[in-house]
Amino acid sequence: MKRSLCVKVAVTILVMAVAGWWAVSRIRLMGTPPGGGMLVTFSVQHGQPLKAIATQLEEAGLVRSSMYFVWLGRKKDLATRIKAGEYELSSEWYPEKILEVLASGEVVKLHFTIPEGLTLKQIASKLDKEGVVRKDDFIRAAADTAALSRWLAPSAHNLEGVLFPDTYTYTSDDNATDFVNMMCDRFNKVFEPLWDGRDRSLSISPYEAIILASMIEKETADDAERPMVGAVFLNRLKLGMRLMSDPTVIYAMPNFSGNLTRDDLRVPSPYNTYLNSGLPPGPICNPGAGSLRAALHPAATDALYFVARGDGSHQFSKTLDEHNKAVEQYQKQGQR
Repeated sequence: MKRSLCVKVAVTILVMAVAGWWAVSRIRLMGTPPGGGMLVTFSVQHGQPLKAIATQLEEAGLVRSSMYFVWLGRKKDLATRIKAGEYELSSEWYPEKILEVLASGEVVKLHFTIPEGLTLKQIASKLDKEGVVRKDDFIRAAADTAALSRWLAPSAHNLEGVLFPDTYTYTSDDNATDFVNMMCDRFNKVFEPLWDGRDRSLSISPYEAIILASMIEKETADDAERPMVGAVFLNRLKLGMRLMSDPTVIYAMPNFSGNLTRDDLRVPSPYNTYLNSGLPPGPICNPGAGSLRAALHPAATDALYFVARGDGSHQFSKTLDEHNKAVEQYQKQGQR
């Protein structure tokens, strides 16, 4: 009888030991990486509970057990500290590392480039097309001029001209207002030192300089020519001459075909510098640093005219007679 009891106790202990070993082994297994070398872009939504995140991780092949991940998150007191955003996670990582990354907020950094010379609407369309932010949201956010009121005129009804063209780093969590603020902050950093170091002989306000820079941006892509273009416009303003800039006319055209006609130049618009004297009422694009610098440091020249040579450069002239000869010369070349 005693021997039978001993056998039963021994069997029970063995079963319990095996069960314990199996349980511990299973827990250890659940805490190991699934492997496979996958890199996965993983998205966490605002307010998403830990259990939902864990299930999503398991379905993505990033953890072996959602149950273990939930237990681990609670044990480490990180369950409520996971931050929303997009993360790049590896199936080679232990659950502890994945949990730490999600709680650290080390989200994927995305990049987007705004070229020089785009209008506000063109920027909004580009952002929408690339899936960064919705067009209407961006235009709405750019209607708030308070952030750059020091540089803008009271008449400015949006941020046209001060949405600085550059390459930006952002996250999937950034919205249209965040993006507008990034561009305005960059403009401030670029324009403030340029304004402080401007040619003090110029009688020009910050907003007038931005408008002039936007015209320079649309007239030439050659950094060496930009101060000359700026000087021509300023010289004409001093003499009371109309600026006669094609890009200002085009800016006001809702559906520009790409071919500017003589009839287009006769269409009444505040931006038609063939019909109106002075600068247009606002910027016609968002200029880069080169054009802003040229507007504040124009070349020393008496030139009043310029015409495209057809190779990306321009011929500058001091008199109308010289200009007409240049126009005839380069128009003939273009017809060959």
